[in-house]
Amino acid sequence: MDRTFSVKRRLILFGLGVLLVADLALAGYSWQTSTALRTPMAQLKEDSHKLDLLNGDIERAERIRHDLPATVADYDRFDASLLATTTGDSAITAELDELAKKSGLQIETLALRHKEIVGRNLTVISLHERIKPWRSNKKSPPFNESFPLF
Repeated sequence: MDRTFSVKRRLILFGLGVLLVADLALAGYSWQTSTALRTPMAQLKEDSHKLDLLNGDIERAERIRHDLPATVADYDRFDASLLATTTGDSAITAELDELAKKSGLQIETLALRHKEIVGRNLTVISLHERIKPWRSNKKSPPFNESFPLF
């Protein structure tokens, strides 16, 4: 009984000591910050630094506002350069046919499926195709047989 009481007493005293040391450290820090010299010149320097930061933000905002019409025009040019859904299919199939001819492949079936993205004014085109490995008039396949493309 005496032993457990002694251990509890020591733990309580140790905890109180830790709290007292932490309290003294915080009191010292508080005293140091309250007695720090605040000269008008140091305050002016700090305020001028904050003013420079704010002026820099204002300049960046005005530069963005000035460049915004050019950015919108670039976006409009990019948007206009995208193929329309109706003409895009023929352009895609023409490019695939040309690529197939160059690589010696023959496209058996080609299906393009359209899916509208709601709220974006965009259409996703999924491409499903089946090809023959290579034409018989070619002497060797255009790819390594151990690593087939499909």
